[in-house]
Amino acid sequence: MTTPILAVTAANMASGLAAIRDIGRAGLRVVGAAPTRPKFNGHSRWSAPHLELPPPREMDRILEVLKRAGVDAMLPMESSYVGALSRRAATSELGLRVAVPELEAFLCAYDSRRTIEHCHRLGIPAPRLLLPEDARGSVVVKPREDVGAARGVFFCHNADELRRAWTVCHRFGAPIVQELIPGDTQAMRTVVLLFDRRTQLVAHFTTRKLEQYPGSGGVTAMSVSTDEPALVEAVLPFFETLRWQGPAEVELKVDARDGKAKVIEVNPRLPGYVAFPIACGLPLPRLAALVALGESPSAPAYAVGQRYVQPMLVLKSLVQAWRAGEVTAGRLRRDFPALLTAPWVRWDDLVDPRPRLARALAEVRGVDGGLATDDGLRLAELEQLPVEASACLRGAA
Repeated sequence: MTTPILAVTAANMASGLAAIRDIGRAGLRVVGAAPTRPKFNGHSRWSAPHLELPPPREMDRILEVLKRAGVDAMLPMESSYVGALSRRAATSELGLRVAVPELEAFLCAYDSRRTIEHCHRLGIPAPRLLLPEDARGSVVVKPREDVGAARGVFFCHNADELRRAWTVCHRFGAPIVQELIPGDTQAMRTVVLLFDRRTQLVAHFTTRKLEQYPGSGGVTAMSVSTDEPALVEAVLPFFETLRWQGPAEVELKVDARDGKAKVIEVNPRLPGYVAFPIACGLPLPRLAALVALGESPSAPAYAVGQRYVQPMLVLKSLVQAWRAGEVTAGRLRRDFPALLTAPWVRWDDLVDPRPRLARALAEVRGVDGGLATDDGLRLAELEQLPVEASACLRGAA
């Protein structure tokens, strides 16, 4: 029997490369897919040369590319591709095995307003949503959809800041206003979940943030792996009521006022730091691939107390804090040892050097290294798509 071929999107990004390596090491056939081919043949040793994947709104062309390449299943790493597949995956015309939620379920996670409203309906702790004219004190203004790297997110402490933020935020999409949950960076938690075709939990992974950049809220610079089953149990109803299929990530913040972890947002995909659970012994991409292929695999235990460090982001965070006069001796004692012991050169890059070398060569020569571009479906487009069918994990027979 021929081993199925699985396509992984975001192949030119760190998350997609980590997924390709994890799946390839398991002996599965994998091919990377991205909007552009990497320069200088910079694909992973575990992947065939990358497929040039059309943008998410061009699903017919995507299916043509995948069919010509003999691809049987797909693991979308970006929310935009998950959303596009969520609409079409219910129909027999897809001819592709995927593990994605229904479109309405996807929108409930992708749209921050719907996320918070659904949490409130279920009694899951979450921030209050506010009308701009009713907002008082410290609030957060942000786009309803995730545009990445905390872009369009503003922390406002008075009416003038709120008015300016409301205006600027429209550049990134429709904004919402919600209460600011008090607490520092270490109050942030993440929960990564993977569900099979029956919405049974296959795997979970939890972390606590130690540093982020920018410091007010953004990309994880340093975190530690944890095992917090209470957080997992708290958010399970969100996904069970939506009959979720595939991976998702939940970001929470422990409220300094009452000690409750409150849902800040949900991402309907594997996280960008997916290399972290892999390094801790939890092969999430491999498990997600098996779920897409129709299996319900068992997840191994993972290492708790391991640190995830992005050295350059930690340095930027420290510089930002120093300029604001917020660097403490305790923070320096924690961060500098982490920087000294951080894997500046990762083992994966030593055994699979071609992607890193190709990227470096592209930078030296001043050419496009083949990074993915943001040409995804926006929330306004997704809301116009008709909802089709009910089963969430679909596939060709």
